[in-house]
Amino acid sequence: MADDQVHSAMSAHNWVFLREEDDFDANFELLIDALDTDLEHVREHTRLLTRAIEWDQDERSKGLALSRQELTMAEGWLTQGVSKEPRPAELHSEYIAFSRATVAGWRKLIISSVAVAVIFLSGLSVFSFLQRQQAVKQKLVAEQQRTEADKQRLRAEEIARIAIAQSLAATASMNLETDPERSLLLVTESVRIMSEANETVLPLPNLVLHQSIIKSRIRLTLTGHDGAVMSAAYSPNGQRIVTASEDNTAKVWDAKTGTELLTLTSHEGQVFSAA
Repeated sequence: MADDQVHSAMSAHNWVFLREEDDFDANFELLIDALDTDLEHVREHTRLLTRAIEWDQDERSKGLALSRQELTMAEGWLTQGVSKEPRPAELHSEYIAFSRATVAGWRKLIISSVAVAVIFLSGLSVFSFLQRQQAVKQKLVAEQQRTEADKQRLRAEEIARIAIAQSLAATASMNLETDPERSLLLVTESVRIMSEANETVLPLPNLVLHQSIIKSRIRLTLTGHDGAVMSAAYSPNGQRIVTASEDNTAKVWDAKTGTELLTLTSHEGQVFSAA
């Protein structure tokens, strides 16, 4: 690099000439002074000045400013360099001051960005919370609606059963004179339905049930065979009943009480008739 291309602040201390045409004694003293100089200070002086010149030539672009860590070291060097040779140049001070402003600007921008991000995240959290609350409310409403729908369905089914029970009681009342046995069966079913629905049995089913029992020709029910009864007959005096069954037995009963008196076994097959 030619001498005329080197910045004056750098050329002032980077060369000590001891040529024949130079003042040897004066320059030799300069050389001794140079040897006594703080080389670390000089190297930092040169490095920062090189950076400052590049920054100045690039129209003082923010992209060439010192980083935060470099700025801390440079400011310390600038403070200590006031009492050392070579002294910091004006360009040093301008470059470091510019870097400080740039770092502060970036810091403000970062803080602002962080603040905006925090506000955004807070808003997003609040929005998410409100959305969750809304979802919970909607879920509760839906559950309440389903519960109410189930109640209405059960009530509708109950009303339908009550209507069936009332219809059975009415039919039983119509058949009371002609077929009391059928009326007894119908009204018994009506009472059963009303009881299962936890409803009070209405006066009509109670009345029909009472009258059906009175009018019923059934007085005894003989139970004890394990198969179908194929035949039955009274004794001549009407005191006994004999039954024949497909369970391979015949039984004798008390005609007044329905008590089983005797079982005839040992048949090898069904008993079809008894007298």
